[in-house]
Amino acid sequence: MRQYRIKYVCTLYDILVLCFILWWISSSFIFNSRVISNEQLIYSYTLSVVYVATRIFRSSISVQRRLYICIAFLGSIEAIIGWGQYWNIIESNHPLFSITGTFTNPGPYGAFLGIALLIQIHFAWHKYIAKQYMSLFMLLIVGLLTGSMFIASFSRAAWVALLIAVSFFFFLFQKKRYRYAGLLLLILFLFSSPFLYQLKKQSADGRLFIWRVCTELIQSKPYTGGGASSFAARYMYAQADFLEKHPNHEYAAKATNNIYAFNEYLRIACEYGLPGILLYVTIWLHGIYCKATYCDRLRKLLLIYLAVFSLFSYTFQVLPLAVLCIVLGAFQNNNSKFTFYAFPMRYLVIMLLLMTIIAWSGTRSSQYEKKEILFTAKQLYTQQNYADAKEYLEKAAYLSPTSEILMDLGNSYFHLQNNAKAEHCFRIACNMVPGRILPQYYLFRFYAITMRNQEAITLGQSILFGDYQLEGSIAMQAKTHIKGYLSDIRMQTK
Repeated sequence: MRQYRIKYVCTLYDILVLCFILWWISSSFIFNSRVISNEQLIYSYTLSVVYVATRIFRSSISVQRRLYICIAFLGSIEAIIGWGQYWNIIESNHPLFSITGTFTNPGPYGAFLGIALLIQIHFAWHKYIAKQYMSLFMLLIVGLLTGSMFIASFSRAAWVALLIAVSFFFFLFQKKRYRYAGLLLLILFLFSSPFLYQLKKQSADGRLFIWRVCTELIQSKPYTGGGASSFAARYMYAQADFLEKHPNHEYAAKATNNIYAFNEYLRIACEYGLPGILLYVTIWLHGIYCKATYCDRLRKLLLIYLAVFSLFSYTFQVLPLAVLCIVLGAFQNNNSKFTFYAFPMRYLVIMLLLMTIIAWSGTRSSQYEKKEILFTAKQLYTQQNYADAKEYLEKAAYLSPTSEILMDLGNSYFHLQNNAKAEHCFRIACNMVPGRILPQYYLFRFYAITMRNQEAITLGQSILFGDYQLEGSIAMQAKTHIKGYLSDIRMQTK
């Protein structure tokens, strides 16, 4: 009896993805010291498994269609949840934003609504062409529900992505009138850009500032990058260095702690260097412009949407969006013309087992348990166990530094009588967020306690007359203490 073996068909897209994974490993563990936490390592492994699983099951067009219907349905559910949050019936997942859906931030929430709305528009158009008016009417009702909440989400990145994706939707048609419609939408985008910028000017300026600092990170390691998750580990130090060199920068007073690049392409360039960004962009372009036999329009439009959204946000750091990117990219493989060879499925299973063993062994070290490290560091510091807190705060400052962590680390060094390191930490914290009074106050207090009166007086006067972000009672207490210190110094000099 003849036996049939299931074979895995390898394509150009697979080769590109494999090259990116190999470079990811090299950049993260060979060319650089590891900074990726155990949680992020598991996250990356999960995305790899999703890709391989999608390729193995060889999803048909009908399966893809069911997925799109499911996303469109979930989008309408998310819209209903959003309206519930708008009317204070359902609690938001963010203290500063009233509408987030089931997400933690309105940015990714708006992105998901835009994906669902794009699918609904695509289906509605085909129902219109097929003259199925009852189905069209239902889709219009659902689209109105989703679209209204999509606008209310105030996700400008999602707005721009949808506008450009719909423009390309019209460009896919042969008739000139449809292409003219797409051209008009692109012109509308160009003319609306200043309005979108002014709509949330402070937020837009913040992203421009972050991108400026990103160029410093890229220049520091242009070829190998810093490795996976190195952006979060390196960015705040780069921001501190930049603001120390440019103390009068227009955004210096507004700078805050940050771990996101708000641009996936810049993040990839920072973490994986020139080879990484070239592979990343090539994968996107191949996924969008592939010549697959049954490469459907909707999949291309969704990839265009996500590619544009990635210019202004952190797509691959939001699990639902990252999984969708992976799945859409893997879908085009199943009928791709760029086929190299086939090999037995057991080889792929062996490779998955090896990946699992590597990922498991990588998570065995407690040195990279980021959440546990941050929690333990805060707990020990609150208990004033400075000797043990120092060890965990140093790990936290290595994996994900913030001005608060540097201040706590500086205080720990001070109580352990290591004044040089304490001052160094306080200075970095001040340069990270020059517009916040607390790091400046910690440095002032350090100078005052260590009897460096002249430096304390200079910094104290600067704090009293400086323009800082509002910090409520903390700022008032700090200024009161500074005034008392300066008054005592004047009394002593008389």
